[in-house]
Amino acid sequence: METSFLSIDDGSFERIWNSIATDANPDSFPKTLEETPETEWRPLRERWALVMREIHLRGTPVGYIFISPKKDGSAHLGYGLYAEYRKKGLMPKLARIFLQSELPLLPPEISVILASVLPENTASQRTLRSLGFSLIGEIIQEKHTYLRYSRPRETLSSL
Repeated sequence: METSFLSIDDGSFERIWNSIATDANPDSFPKTLEETPETEWRPLRERWALVMREIHLRGTPVGYIFISPKKDGSAHLGYGLYAEYRKKGLMPKLARIFLQSELPLLPPEISVILASVLPENTASQRTLRSLGFSLIGEIIQEKHTYLRYSRPRETLSSL
């Protein structure tokens, strides 16, 4: 699988933002990038550039993925596919490749990888389970309930 994970530029940022905005999930951005004031999207653009990568498959952008270290010894994994690439079984393979390349680059104090998913997002739950993540509970953020998954970092070497 010819896969690359490219840094976020203006074009990829707009693709990612608009993909998230057009999703039906309640935690999506309510407007496209063009409709959103720069004061709202600029801080996210700067943060995303540090951790997020756009996934390219055979040279075509298909989605995005990130692993973001936190100060508590965890890192958060997040990902999404653009609509036309969903439901094809791609994300477990792409996430596995990404994690294999990125885990060695994380600070050594990161001991656990976390992921949060909406309860109705069964595809993402299947992806996390296929990667060996375990459901550890629910969290509430900004009025939404998420399922929280976890996997100890040392067990990820077997991906």
